[in-house]
Amino acid sequence: MINVVNSLFLFSTDNLILPGLIFIFFLILAYFVDYYSRKTIFRFKTKDNMPLRIPIFLFVISLGINLIIYLYANLFSTQITYIKSTFQIFTIIIFAILLNRIAKSSLADSSVKRKMDVFSLRILQKISTLSIGFVSFWVIIGLLGYDVENNLLIILLVLSTIIITFAIAKDTLGNLLSGLIIFIWKPFKQGDFLSINKEQISGILSNVGLMFSKLIDQNQNVIVIPNNLLLSNQISISQGKNYLITLYYRTSSFHNVDKIRKSLIQSATITNYVESKPRPIVLLHDLHGSEITLELTCFTTKYNQIDKIKSNIRTNFLKELKTLGKARSTRKNDYFDPEEILY
Repeated sequence: MINVVNSLFLFSTDNLILPGLIFIFFLILAYFVDYYSRKTIFRFKTKDNMPLRIPIFLFVISLGINLIIYLYANLFSTQITYIKSTFQIFTIIIFAILLNRIAKSSLADSSVKRKMDVFSLRILQKISTLSIGFVSFWVIIGLLGYDVENNLLIILLVLSTIIITFAIAKDTLGNLLSGLIIFIWKPFKQGDFLSINKEQISGILSNVGLMFSKLIDQNQNVIVIPNNLLLSNQISISQGKNYLITLYYRTSSFHNVDKIRKSLIQSATITNYVESKPRPIVLLHDLHGSEITLELTCFTTKYNQIDKIKSNIRTNFLKELKTLGKARSTRKNDYFDPEEILY
């Protein structure tokens, strides 16, 4: 038995002291790293972090073993020099497992905050697992002696094939990427009131999925919208319980713009359920040729009555115009364009 050990290692028991101390140090360090990280950094609301304990211990201990092999490489027999690569590969595999579990738990926590459906969460977790596995695979291949740099073209070819395959379905890829962008950067959240200006679609955001999102309109109808549509169009966002009402008015009477602006503000102010804070405002929306477009912006807390409030604002505005004597001198088509009213 002694002969077998001596054939593997070229050191006596006296040389074991310092490597042993290093190993004990990393063993103790693994305990404290595991305790501190699971109590602070890796505390998840949706999943228990106990499955992280063994990977954390093995990863820290494997770092210690790799350090010992690096510092005392001359003590090992040339017959088992492959042990260095073996422990390096083991460390990479453990790190990949640990990183994958952390990523899955973090995505699960984020999905709860974002009200993401289970299907979208599973896709994100699968993408995370495949990405970590792909990178780990090529790192291990490089450690085994495969020339990754000179074969980079093959790797890029494989990635390009995957990308082209997804790109064949352009809309699908666009919705997928848009869903990831919304999930990461969070330009809006569940409960926000969204108005897609170009598509004339509005409603309260009830769910953000990886491919599609759902809006609830005033009639409690569910509108399913591709995520690509949310990022490729101009969107008005109202947060909290105040819902946006926007109304446009075109006129060619430049010298009466200030009076018309005041009339728009007055018509919104005297309308029931229009909030006084933030107060209604009128801005210059567009100037085209001999016509000018004014934009009235106001807010209400009565989401189910937006249509009625909007109609009342228009009625009050027509009354204000008659008071100013503008009804006869202004063309009928210059009053309001229903296609330009946003809810």
